[in-house]
Amino acid sequence: MKSMDDDVALLGGVPLFGALPVDLLTQVAQAAETVAVGAGELLFRQGDRGETLYIVRSGRLEVLVDDEIVRVHGRGEAFGELALLSGGVRTASVRARRDSDLLALHRAEFDRLLDTEPAFSRALIHELGARLRRGDVPVARPQSSTVLSLLTVQELPESVVLGLADRLTVELARHATVARVDGGEPRESWGERLDALEAAHEVVLLVAARRAGPWWEFCARQTDRALVVVDPAASDPVPTTLPGAHLVALGTAGLAGWLDAIEPAAHHLVDPASHSDIARLARRVSGRALGLVLSGGGARGLAHLGVIDVLLRAGARIDRVGGTSMGALMAGLVAVGLDIDEMLRVVRHELVERKPFSDYTVSRYGLIRAKRGAAMLERVFGDLAIEAQRRSFFAVSVDLVGAEVVVHRRGRFVDAIGLSVRLPGVAPPAWVDGRLHIDGGVLDNLPIGVMASDGEGPVVAVDVMRPFQPVPGDETVPTAVDTIARAMVLASWQRAASGRLLAHTLITPGLDTMGMFDFRRMGEIVDAGRRSAESALPGLAGLL
Repeated sequence: MKSMDDDVALLGGVPLFGALPVDLLTQVAQAAETVAVGAGELLFRQGDRGETLYIVRSGRLEVLVDDEIVRVHGRGEAFGELALLSGGVRTASVRARRDSDLLALHRAEFDRLLDTEPAFSRALIHELGARLRRGDVPVARPQSSTVLSLLTVQELPESVVLGLADRLTVELARHATVARVDGGEPRESWGERLDALEAAHEVVLLVAARRAGPWWEFCARQTDRALVVVDPAASDPVPTTLPGAHLVALGTAGLAGWLDAIEPAAHHLVDPASHSDIARLARRVSGRALGLVLSGGGARGLAHLGVIDVLLRAGARIDRVGGTSMGALMAGLVAVGLDIDEMLRVVRHELVERKPFSDYTVSRYGLIRAKRGAAMLERVFGDLAIEAQRRSFFAVSVDLVGAEVVVHRRGRFVDAIGLSVRLPGVAPPAWVDGRLHIDGGVLDNLPIGVMASDGEGPVVAVDVMRPFQPVPGDETVPTAVDTIARAMVLASWQRAASGRLLAHTLITPGLDTMGMFDFRRMGEIVDAGRRSAESALPGLAGLL
């Protein structure tokens, strides 16, 4: 419970009031009203009339302009005084990120202090003048900490959840300062305790081993990322409303139903006894998971294998993969856990020796039937499901009717990759679920933005389809397929300029003499990928 002395001390640290004598600070504290705002609740909206000045006693509040977060207020910060002084409306909305306690100084008391206390008026003018000299502009303050909540929505044994929390805490501590809270403190102290821990740690892990009750509800409200632990085979799915939740599944049997019920932002397959599983979970939820995005490019995409080879040999732990067209195929090989020697063997046998893209036809729909390609995918991936893998995976296609990118994160690899590898004019489009799918390279040949939006860590991207750069003096005309492919991704490449900025490292193998169907040059292409990756290694030192 906060005392008057606590509030006076708090106000003394607020720039707006810091120059006031103690007796005047006491008057302000006595005049202020205590306001509690629950996590997720709006304190006021942009456009509301400004009638109150607020000081944060504890908690976190987000300032939003047109629904974009521009600042985060924490303990000891004041806001709302400008609308109060001008008599105008709020220029931003404020929403609680955590359960927050505030001091609220309403207009009547504010005006009384201005009228009766010259020191108050002078202090206010001094602070506002200092802001003008500094040219203060509200900017987004980096979030000082991340609150993770480990929850369950089933009647799981508490020992399972607590054991997982023990090991997760150890792994998180490899990347950040961590505090863990299991809810043993008195209920009235939870908010202040969390506020203090956030100030001193980069990650706070809240653990609710029971599926209901006040502590569970508190954890669910405060979290930046809820980790919902379930044993999919233990019960029917339980729908839950936790926006942006991650599903931590202790098995794959029954997983599809849980994914449908919860619709998580991401899911993780975890064996509680597996160090590698828990380490990967810790990297992903703390934003330290390395992601690899691979572009489309036909045979040029074989260079991805060279890049992957160098990264793995250098010690990279690739936790997330995704790509477009041929890049989706190569990413799939990584996702299902093949080592580099197996990848090279599979690709040489399936793409070089068996020539799956050579079933030419005279057709109104494409130059090839694409049946050999479909059979190749069946041989390589069979019935393997994307959601049943330890590494996260996505493939990108384009809906020709809706003119939009489609991201595939669930279902069979065969289907997701098969829809991504459909070069317009070469392979026929395919109707699935009311969408007419064509090659993802039409709109997003290097889907860095898709992976970066997950917020799980740095992204390394490999682009094998940079704009056409012929050898000086060589006026050889590209083949029809090369021309189609280069024309298709040209607009995509130009639009992706901003997306490239989201990558930690962009690797672009030198492949200007390689054609889209030059699979017979696999050795040269893979080596080009290796050389480009080796050149990029110094810049990747912090990720390996």
